[in-house]
Amino acid sequence: MIKLGNSRGGISPKAMRALYTGAVRTIFTWGAELWNGPYTRSNISTMQRIEYMAIRKITGAYYGSSMEKLGLITNVEPLQIKLNDMSASWAARSPRNTQSWHIG
Repeated sequence: MIKLGNSRGGISPKAMRALYTGAVRTIFTWGAELWNGPYTRSNISTMQRIEYMAIRKITGAYYGSSMEKLGLITNVEPLQIKLNDMSASWAARSPRNTQSWHIG
């Protein structure tokens, strides 16, 4: 993403946001339904730092800018909310009873 554009040139911030939410964020949250829990705070912290760098790159904001405000500007939902939604969706789809997995 760094080489694709900046605040003065390259692809538009809208296209960069679409690239981030459609490809980058999808890849680094893949499988989060399975590992999202209280024991993964360090993983979530690392992912939030990556997201902060990406959103700063999208907006051209300086280091130290508020992540909440940058999220509002770019219309990217906070990572913790995204992970919670993914976990809730997975929990709703997963079978409650392991006997349902038995074939035969």
